[in-house]
Amino acid sequence: MSLHSENGIYAYFDGDDVGANIELCLLEDNVGAASQISSRVSHAVQWLRGCLERDFSGEISFAAGDEVLAFLRKIPSKEQIDLLRSEFEKLSGLTISCGFGASARDAASRLRLAKLRGKDRSEGAPVG
Repeated sequence: MSLHSENGIYAYFDGDDVGANIELCLLEDNVGAASQISSRVSHAVQWLRGCLERDFSGEISFAAGDEVLAFLRKIPSKEQIDLLRSEFEKLSGLTISCGFGASARDAASRLRLAKLRGKDRSEGAPVG
């Protein structure tokens, strides 16, 4: 059930293959590299959270691990979404996928499609 009745859109971001990259480091007994990945992703998630709040009047439902769910009152353009994804990759070293929808469920479904269609992409993004 959507918590918002006003105009806006839900955005659900999830880092691509973060857990697999950390697991590989651990299987190779490289705890330091796993820690570096975790730190970079945490920094990138907090950066993304701040951008969504500041630039899109976002209300953050959660920002943890490699995921962010937000309700955005200002609808981002495709170019703005691409810039967010590109900067996340620069900060973390890993890509991120995202789904957008009128409800959190819609956003989660579209995120799932983005993952199934190859990751490193967005689905349900507003046209603009």
